[in-house]
Amino acid sequence: MNKIRNQKGVFKLAALLLFFISIIFFSQSLLSTNAPIKANESEKSAAARNQFGLDYGEVGVSKTAEAVDGMVNQWDITLRVEARHSFPPPAAEVVLIVDTSGSMSVGDRMPKAKNAAKSFVEQLLQDNYLHKIALITYDSSVTTHTFQYTPGGTTETFVNSENRQLLLDKIDDLEPTIEGATFTQAALKEATKLIQDCTTNSRNVVLISDGVPTLSYSPLSPYNKLSGMESFTHAFYPTREAYQTVQTIPKGFFDYSSQYGTGDSHLRAAREPEYDLTGKTDDQYMYANHANSTIAEATISKAELLAAGSSEKLITDIYTIGLDLDAQVALPTMPASEIIRTSKEVMEKVASSPDKSYDATPDDLEEILMEIAGEFVGNVKIANVTDPMGTGFVVNGTVTDTNASQGTVTVSGTPGSQVITWDIGEMLNPISSDPDEDIMYAELTYRVSGTNDVLAILDGNGLAETNGPTILEYTDAFDDDHTLNFEVPKVKPTIVRLMKKLFDEDDQEITGSTEEFDVSYGNDQYTVNDAFKIKADGQFLETVHPWKADTQYDVTELLTASQKYSVDIDINGNNTIGSTAAFEFVESSGYDNLEIIVNNRRVSKALNIRQVVLNAHDELVIPSKAFYNAAINSTTAAMNLTSGSTTKNTPAEVTESLFTKYKLSIENREASITIDDLVPEYYELHGYILTTTNADISNKHISSNTADLVTTNGAVLTYDIDTVEYWLTMFIEPKLGKDSGGQEEDSPRPYSWGYEVNTFGTP
Repeated sequence: MNKIRNQKGVFKLAALLLFFISIIFFSQSLLSTNAPIKANESEKSAAARNQFGLDYGEVGVSKTAEAVDGMVNQWDITLRVEARHSFPPPAAEVVLIVDTSGSMSVGDRMPKAKNAAKSFVEQLLQDNYLHKIALITYDSSVTTHTFQYTPGGTTETFVNSENRQLLLDKIDDLEPTIEGATFTQAALKEATKLIQDCTTNSRNVVLISDGVPTLSYSPLSPYNKLSGMESFTHAFYPTREAYQTVQTIPKGFFDYSSQYGTGDSHLRAAREPEYDLTGKTDDQYMYANHANSTIAEATISKAELLAAGSSEKLITDIYTIGLDLDAQVALPTMPASEIIRTSKEVMEKVASSPDKSYDATPDDLEEILMEIAGEFVGNVKIANVTDPMGTGFVVNGTVTDTNASQGTVTVSGTPGSQVITWDIGEMLNPISSDPDEDIMYAELTYRVSGTNDVLAILDGNGLAETNGPTILEYTDAFDDDHTLNFEVPKVKPTIVRLMKKLFDEDDQEITGSTEEFDVSYGNDQYTVNDAFKIKADGQFLETVHPWKADTQYDVTELLTASQKYSVDIDINGNNTIGSTAAFEFVESSGYDNLEIIVNNRRVSKALNIRQVVLNAHDELVIPSKAFYNAAINSTTAAMNLTSGSTTKNTPAEVTESLFTKYKLSIENREASITIDDLVPEYYELHGYILTTTNADISNKHISSNTADLVTTNGAVLTYDIDTVEYWLTMFIEPKLGKDSGGQEEDSPRPYSWGYEVNTFGTP
């Protein structure tokens, strides 16, 4: 039994040993490849952040429209681009040149430069990346730093990702040289020499310097004598006949064994034996321009070919960063402005192109270096977005670079045909602070407003696309070009619909009227132009523009003097009596369309009329009916009316029942109606009382109310919109004839002489 157990134990131990051996071999196999170990370790967290589900080297785009809080018909449009690094990115080799001359000891230039350089190294030499970096520092001399990867191993100038700590430690140890000069030409020459041994397809130089070159190599004939120089105006001695070293000294015309200059200025008097002063007069001054020699050296380096017979340049790109160049100080022989100008010219002309030359302060040096690093590790090297506005949408406000997380933004075209162009450049910004983050993003947000033009393109659901076809064009890390289309968002504009309805006195709708009515909305910045002339033509007038949410607006109809109509306004089924109604946009699940119907009704006047006989005569028959002529002023039209006629003339007797009721209506609202009592024979008019209300009618409509009594015929009824009804009492009284002597008789005596001469009520 014990023997069997011991055998089982041996088998277990052997199996366990084989397991560990297999793990070791598996690990070694991973280490011997470019397997994305680091990426696999962070895969889970990256996937959680990766909204586009990007695989290595992929790019994703999105475009959204979000309603602006507190506004109607305004949206914030956000374009987002995300790019995941290729793994590993295409290999690149970089020579990092750091100026360690004495001026780098000023302020925090050196500490900031070291920190930025380390960030640059960490970005390029991430685990399993294939990039390599060499380090050159310089002052009055040049140092090419070397690294021993393993004890007793070979010495290397380029450091890879496995040995990046060696380079980081070396950068940590850098210090500026006390009063050291600036020999930039020599540093560029040494960098070019290192690159000749590079094997990748991307061979680059990154130069960081805070000053103008103050040393250079001596030029050879003819560039070291007067005939090979160029005339210039010396900033400090403008009247001198001055000549300086040119920027176009070609390859083979520098003596690289001869260093010239004293390290105190970029411009130094030319002296023998380095310079040939033969033929120079006493009025001619020759100067060695170390800045120009540096530019000439860079031109030589940039022209070098990868190999004999090849058309490919040896150096892919030269990046230059001028650190604190604006802080240069004057010298006894040179104003600060000239030193600053020359420093910047050197940086710009040494660089491969102007866009690869940067001005930096110590504080933004790291950002610039990370931008340069993005060209080597990022999957997007160049990116541009073309974003036209959709029909019915205009850019609200000004769109500038500040609207984007990076890059430059321009807007062209006029409202209605605007196009936004976003030059993103390289993708620089990680989507998280994770040091292993490999997804970069760029984002642009701007605001648009809806206009009436959107009405022409609404789909069946009332939706419209905010933009036209939006395109991302980019070049990836392998210099391949790609195009991606954004999915354009759709929004639902809120429409305010306005209609006019016209009714007659019997509430029957009138159609086909050509009469125009003035209707307007509020007069804030958005509605100031909302003044419309509308007809009762059965059509809606539709308006789309921004409105403030949760703010009261008024719709108002302004009738002319001739438009005698009642007004009520219906807004989404809620009716308001009068010519003004309030509305607002209240968000629930979006803002609903508004339907505003302005109703106008022709106003008919209620006429209540009666006749009263005063001082009735026993011998005269009291009329039981009264007759009137109603003439429409300004026209020849007239009509006849009748009413009851009584003698009731006391407060106790007068009631509404004594009045005959009419409803009067005319087309011409400017006209008025004049009511004349057709006074019967043997009677004359005593006067009339006209009121627009039946209030206190028993005391108002009696002859003793002399305050309201009008003693002429012809009561006038105006078509005032505010007057709903009229109450009219006509008073008549007996008028007997005259005898032959002209005396009033006290009786009509129908068959008397007086009867014969009676004028029958005619005045």
